[in-house]
Amino acid sequence: MKNRLEILGYKPATLKHDTNGWYILYYVYSPVTNKLERVRTKLNGVRENFKRLNDFRSYADKMVQDINLKLAGGWTPLIEQQNASLFKPMNLATEEFISIKKRELRQSTMVAYKSVLSILNNWIVEELHSPDCPASMFNHALAVRFMDFLFTEPTEEEIRKAKAQKKQPRKALSANAWNTYLKKYRAIFSWFEEHCYCKENPFERIKTKQKEEKRRGLIPAEVRGQIFDYCEENMPNYILVCMLIYYSLIRPKEIALIQLRDIHLDEGYILIPVEKAKTHIERAAPLSPELIERLKAMHLEKYPQDYYLLGTEYVPSEAPAYHGKYKKDWMKIREALHLPQEMQLYSFKDDGITEMIDDHNMNIHLVQQAAGHQDVTTTMKYARKIDPNMIEKIRSCGTSFRPVK
Repeated sequence: MKNRLEILGYKPATLKHDTNGWYILYYVYSPVTNKLERVRTKLNGVRENFKRLNDFRSYADKMVQDINLKLAGGWTPLIEQQNASLFKPMNLATEEFISIKKRELRQSTMVAYKSVLSILNNWIVEELHSPDCPASMFNHALAVRFMDFLFTEPTEEEIRKAKAQKKQPRKALSANAWNTYLKKYRAIFSWFEEHCYCKENPFERIKTKQKEEKRRGLIPAEVRGQIFDYCEENMPNYILVCMLIYYSLIRPKEIALIQLRDIHLDEGYILIPVEKAKTHIERAAPLSPELIERLKAMHLEKYPQDYYLLGTEYVPSEAPAYHGKYKKDWMKIREALHLPQEMQLYSFKDDGITEMIDDHNMNIHLVQQAAGHQDVTTTMKYARKIDPNMIEKIRSCGTSFRPVK
């Protein structure tokens, strides 16, 4: 609990004299250290200009009065002694970060940054009771407390409070999601540090957690047949989402941003330009003959070229669909067909890569290019199907430790 002086923000100036001479002493609140800091203004040089002590005291008293008037008006000498940016409240620094970064990053990336910043600012208000807390005050200890908060389950009090406000209680982050959040907070505070809003990055020394294995299972061909039949009957164009992930290895977020001008049916590919690609690598995503036929059946030539392929209703639209809709509709399909949770929408990409490499012996570097991966190791993580005849194949391949003469 702050005392009255901390709430006021300063302790008034007074004229002092001791063995060191004359000086003015006062205290001002520092948001960097979160406490009152002492300020001394030495007056020995000023005293030498006055022959009579009373004249000097009258002058010094006037200085004290002027300082107290400035303090009452919100002035602080610390801003003059240090970089004023260190005193900017976190929410204002956040606004500037978003304003600048939105010109550099994709819209989906900015949505993620806004989300994690909102979580952080809300935590600061709830835990520190300080909506004006500057980024420079958010130190390593607070960063550790905050990241621990994200990883732990909500308390009963939190759940009651969320329900009272008719909100969904938060969920504890998985190790993988926690690492993703940590990476984003490091990037944000690295920007704050670069722009002098803080002196060091409080998240830099926090270690990442051990990654969890992706809980994503392959979708066998017979199940894909069930999904195809269900979509044909209930939401015909949704099957295009599944096929674009499976055949063309296009990510759901990238599918949402496909415009008709990106589709080249005669050449058999969809262009994923730099600004729409997750890895910021332009690539041509191949189209299978089946996909080309389905796209031709949509008569895309009737629509303006700047329309998005699959809008909210899975037809060409002036506005893109939010890619989260694809996931929500997939969950409805999974529930209707009683499929296990391990079968996720992104499993189609696992299936496509696995079958290209294992069943069709396709060069892994070609698959890497098609998938838009930055290196082969990422591609290999998808191709994880185990050959049931692996042991027999290796035993009979004829390799020998010692060359046969």
